[in-house]
Amino acid sequence: MNRIKVKLYGSEYTVVTEESADYVNSLAEIINRDMTGLLDSSASMSVMSAALLCSLNYLDESRKAAESSDHLRTQITEYLEEARRARLEADEAKRQILALQTQIELLKGEKGSKK
Repeated sequence: MNRIKVKLYGSEYTVVTEESADYVNSLAEIINRDMTGLLDSSASMSVMSAALLCSLNYLDESRKAAESSDHLRTQITEYLEEARRARLEADEAKRQILALQTQIELLKGEKGSKK
């Protein structure tokens, strides 16, 4: 576990995580940027309100990303099933072609022996 010190809107926090310091610091930069943007846009907004609005936005983004991931997983599963069925159909078609080619050769042999 890594113990990483980050500064979030003027306060220092220690984060204990498996993630790298670069990653955690990049998250802190995003939070600081978003907090600054909200607080600059409204003189009456408190730091707590800005933090809550940022949290709400991040949760919204996270849920939408999770839903999108679930949708993509479902699509991939469907595509894999379609590909499996297509392979089975192609294999069956190859077997039928081989059987028909064998029948053609047999019929050619019978026709040649009747002459």
